[in-house]
Amino acid sequence: PSKFSDQPFFNNSKVGDKVLIYHQARKAYLYSVTDNRLVDVAPITVGESGTTTPATATPIVPAKSR
Repeated sequence: PSKFSDQPFFNNSKVGDKVLIYHQARKAYLYSVTDNRLVDVAPITVGESGTTTPATATPIVPAKSR
């Protein structure tokens, strides 16, 4: 996570988290394997070379337990 500290999308990431990129939907999901939850979701931009990058972060608000 320290390699990406300059990118807001990764602010709440931990070692072992996964980034799921859905190219057609143009969304990136930061998923915590240890907590079994989504940490963050962001729209992505697709460059001319086919590279994808998170555009801006959208915070995820955890659901309350019932």
